[in-house]
Amino acid sequence: TIKNAQLQQAKAEAELIALKNQVDPHFMFNSLNTLSYLVKSDARKALTFTENLADVYRYILMQKDYSLILLEDELEFTERYIALLYLRFGQALVVHKHFADTEKSKYLTPPTSVFIAFENAVKHNEISEQMPLKVEMEITDNQLIIRNSIQKKGNVQDSSKIGLKNLSERFKLATGKPIEATQTEGEFIVTLPLAPLGNYESNID
Repeated sequence: TIKNAQLQQAKAEAELIALKNQVDPHFMFNSLNTLSYLVKSDARKALTFTENLADVYRYILMQKDYSLILLEDELEFTERYIALLYLRFGQALVVHKHFADTEKSKYLTPPTSVFIAFENAVKHNEISEQMPLKVEMEITDNQLIIRNSIQKKGNVQDSSKIGLKNLSERFKLATGKPIEATQTEGEFIVTLPLAPLGNYESNID
């Protein structure tokens, strides 16, 4: 019935809001760990990190009311987030993008989706000049594929246990498709199903 359909839609919207609200603590948990490290090791970098972190957090707040945003905007945000990671890891973090700039404007994605995949890679892997973490990104078959080398930490930091599970639930609610996370002998691969802009353009919140 129409009433049941409306109830299901309201339930899905409530679930999506709850899931989006969980992203902030997860992001802040990892960011504060990084800031704590920089305060002890390099006060000047810590100040720059704090200033850039404010810009990143502002983006998260601005996108909270949207289920889907332009992939181009999400990737620009992710660039700012990667800049924060470079402050801590320098050349020990290696990121390569294998897609044309024109591809970025063709798709939509849930906000903060790409950076969460990066968070996951940084959180679980050893990163040092002796063991640089390599991250590759490509767009193919309406999917953004993010691969990182596996070099697991001896002691994985505590986590709020949201991460990729939360991200997959948000994708299912926003696009109808979950993400895929697979592991090979040497790589961890996160596949994000992208929403072609033409199919959703009139339905963006």
